[in-house]
Amino acid sequence: MVEKNTNIPTKHLFLPSEKFWWEIRSRNNVRIYFIDEKGEFCSCMGYYFNYKRNEGCYHLEKIKMYVELGKYRTIVYRDEDYSEFAKKIVNETINELRRSSNI
Repeated sequence: MVEKNTNIPTKHLFLPSEKFWWEIRSRNNVRIYFIDEKGEFCSCMGYYFNYKRNEGCYHLEKIKMYVELGKYRTIVYRDEDYSEFAKKIVNETINELRRSSNI
């Protein structure tokens, strides 16, 4: 995952399929969020709150900027690791929802 003291996003690339997820940190560098390869989904709470209004979130715009500037790091995995990685994203998203709603 991304080092604690940096906001540079990470592209988690799976080969040979070339599927990937983006990882980006919150503005205060405390939380980690994941963005799909199309840049249409973010695992942050802002995305969920703005979804019905079709406004997305801050992270979707930020990742576009980093990609255009070529400012990101890449970690390469095997396709066999994709399922475990996806499970991690789901679990972290559920935990974020629980923290935010005090469940």
